[in-house]
Amino acid sequence: MKSIMLLLLLQLIFYGTSFAESRPSNELPMYGGQDKSHIPPNKINSQNAADLGWEYLMKGDVDTAIKRFNQSWMFNPNNVDALWGFGIVTLQRANILKEEPLFNLKESVKYLEMAKSLAQENLRLNVDLSLSYIFLGKELKAQHSEFNVNFEKAAELLEEAIVIQKDYPMIYANLSVLEFYRGNYKKSKIFFDKATALGFDMQPSFVKLLNEKL
Repeated sequence: MKSIMLLLLLQLIFYGTSFAESRPSNELPMYGGQDKSHIPPNKINSQNAADLGWEYLMKGDVDTAIKRFNQSWMFNPNNVDALWGFGIVTLQRANILKEEPLFNLKESVKYLEMAKSLAQENLRLNVDLSLSYIFLGKELKAQHSEFNVNFEKAAELLEEAIVIQKDYPMIYANLSVLEFYRGNYKKSKIFFDKATALGFDMQPSFVKLLNEKL
């Protein structure tokens, strides 16, 4: 399993054009709801496809990545990596590709929650899921909708992650982002300093935003 949050952290979210309706089914999670139960299960093929999905995602090829994650899910609907991959792809579509932010952020939370239900003590999964909740809260806040529950859920996930491995720098990077969007800029700076002390390089754009608020 891999985390690619370095590719996602602190990307700005903008409203985008709807692309989902024009996408083929193999570029939608779970083939857009198509029934694949007739495919014989094969855990080896499933994991091989998932591994390829992560490779393409690391290269920035989101559309090919989700095709591989779909194949992985088709061979094993309970493959954590396949569900995790769906969550990261939809998060990336919201944050980087600017596709239907609210819809894709909700999708990201849904699939990462599904993955977490199968891997309760996975540190990186907790951290990735927390970021989806943070950005979903940010998007809802911008739309003047209820958002606090998402920020609270992100905080809970990061507290769980600290129990698992307290020196993982992405925990504090995400906490810094969370407190920034909550408007707690001094607290954000404390977590920022903790993340950098553990060797994490925060993006210059975020450093600039935080310094301006301080």
